[in-house]
Amino acid sequence: MRGYRLPESTRWVDAIASPPGAGHLASSPQITIRAAQWQHVTFMACLCERMEPNYREFCQQTGFGDGQLYRRILDLLWKT
Repeated sequence: MRGYRLPESTRWVDAIASPPGAGHLASSPQITIRAAQWQHVTFMACLCERMEPNYREFCQQTGFGDGQLYRRILDLLWKT
């Protein structure tokens, strides 16, 4: 969007929800993603997988929590 300037009071979320030429900015922008329940669960599991190595390291360094339990829960989640 070269050369397009947003008004000073505009939030970037409003600018995305209401592109140039679409009138004034939307009053309440909402992004809705429709997906099946299995897709939501799969996405959540992927996020947890990505977090698992950091959590395991945190547990080892602080002695708080149980990284192995977290791993077992993720394994069970993938089997269901």
